[in-house]
Amino acid sequence: MNFIFYGFLLNVFGSFTVGGVNIGPLLSVGGYFLIHKGVMSLDRENPYFKKVPTMLYALMILSGLIFITGLVDIKGFGGLIGFAAFVIDIIVIYNIIKGIQLYSDKLIDQTQPKKLFKRWRIQYILIGVIVVLSFVLLIAAIASVSWTAIYGFLTEALAVGATDTDALQAIFTSYLSVLQPILVILLVWVISVFFISISLVVFKILFLVSMFRIQSDYQIYLNNKTIESLTQNQ
Repeated sequence: MNFIFYGFLLNVFGSFTVGGVNIGPLLSVGGYFLIHKGVMSLDRENPYFKKVPTMLYALMILSGLIFITGLVDIKGFGGLIGFAAFVIDIIVIYNIIKGIQLYSDKLIDQTQPKKLFKRWRIQYILIGVIVVLSFVLLIAAIASVSWTAIYGFLTEALAVGATDTDALQAIFTSYLSVLQPILVILLVWVISVFFISISLVVFKILFLVSMFRIQSDYQIYLNNKTIESLTQNQ
């Protein structure tokens, strides 16, 4: 269980950047490797764990490709690989959590596996809320603006150029009433995404807390089992 916990912990740093290079995908490779090692060290007949080893290898390969495409800047291809990895990751983590739930009777706190699943599920619900909210606000922005006025604003701004800040400010002021609905919608989107993102971070932390408690309880179970075995042999 401890390998699975450390694998989840490494996967938290999916966008970790060093010297302008995103090494998050490399950390994800390490994370999936640890998760694979943890799964294989447990019951291989677990019906949920049996589904994930091949997909974990696929995630290691995809994470490596994401790192490479980030270095060579292959437009479009990296996004496609990232989406594929995102979908497979959901399937893998779902099966791992369901597999962990079969160990509930061996834990001190038997509610933790259910909490683990709920906290993982809420993370994706929040991501879905961000996507839906962004789409709705985009539609609202499109519906609330006069595109003739926007075209006029852009034409005048481009004609003036970026260097003449006074003229740009005057143009922006004259079109403020037209742009105001878009600015309000943008402000609502920024504030909403900010608070949802904070909630997302909180549930990521709570997810790791549950996983840490599970692996700690399972380690206690293994230690007690070892002590019982030694006592019986004596």
